[in-house]
Amino acid sequence: MIKIEHNLLSEDFRLYDFLKKQDPDEWITQKEIALALPDIFPCTLEDMQDFHNATIRHSITNRIRRLNESDYLPKQVFSGPK
Repeated sequence: MIKIEHNLLSEDFRLYDFLKKQDPDEWITQKEIALALPDIFPCTLEDMQDFHNATIRHSITNRIRRLNESDYLPKQVFSGPK
């Protein structure tokens, strides 16, 4: 049996890899993340119209928090109201 030292999912690693490829001096919005990774964060037109209250936005926030809380990853993902 293999012991796993972290609580990250494969989707978390895909999000992390996507974020690592972004320009570190530029902000990327959660809406842009959802559009770039539709297989992880499937969005409806209704989600896009009221993105702040959409379940998918909360999912992105939770995944970013999980990335930041993990000691397994070598760098932090900074997030803010932008």
